[in-house]
Amino acid sequence: MSAIPRRLPAWPILFATLSFASCKDTVWPERDATPPVADLRLSVWKADDVCPCIAVFAVNPVGSSDNVTERDALQVRWDFDNDGIWDTDYTALDMLAYDPDPLPVDTWTVRCEVRDLAGNTAVAVASMTLPGWLPVPDDLVAGAVRVYKNDIGCVCGPVDTLLVGQGFSVTAYRQDWLTPSGLPLTSALVLDGVQVSEGASTTIMPDRFSCGQFRATVAAGFATAGVHEIKVVVDTHDDIAETDETNNVSVREIVVIER
Repeated sequence: MSAIPRRLPAWPILFATLSFASCKDTVWPERDATPPVADLRLSVWKADDVCPCIAVFAVNPVGSSDNVTERDALQVRWDFDNDGIWDTDYTALDMLAYDPDPLPVDTWTVRCEVRDLAGNTAVAVASMTLPGWLPVPDDLVAGAVRVYKNDIGCVCGPVDTLLVGQGFSVTAYRQDWLTPSGLPLTSALVLDGVQVSEGASTTIMPDRFSCGQFRATVAAGFATAGVHEIKVVVDTHDDIAETDETNNVSVREIVVIER
């Protein structure tokens, strides 16, 4: 039994040796002098197919890395239009949606700076060509026309087919990038080439994640069976000079059948 106590003092020495061996190559964050790797990716996608120019701009820095600081501990700040001025303070390294004002033209360029726990930083700049479905500034875009049949006191739909004489409602959307909130809109509902204004109303929303909206109700419907044209025109009162007025017109066809 006397041999066991004589060996016990050797264990603390062994542990200390192992501990020293495992830590001697460790770089603590505060002693790290190597900057992180900043990775930046941009994307733009449609928020609503009905309003083609309602878009979500997103920045994604989560591919950034560092040799010491864990990725979850890295921070990033943003210059969303690459004008040399930081638009945010340092925040978590997350994908972020951005609402540009004004809307970029042709190309969107963003700058970000990634920082590790030691304070080392790295900058990344990325650009992307904007998709063709985005409007240029000062253009207004009319979205798709949707038709809803009026049935049993409720509006149901959207639909592609109506009955002769069946009342229906029409909804079209339009998004402004630069038009001030509250600017009045001119709108028209045209059925088979004839302008009507039965039960029509127009609403403009203040934020660009909502559309200006045109609604009209046609109580008597179409009188004859066949294919009929529904056209909606949504515009401002000529307060904005546009490059192409046809983008304010949305047209669709509806099939009307006998009862």
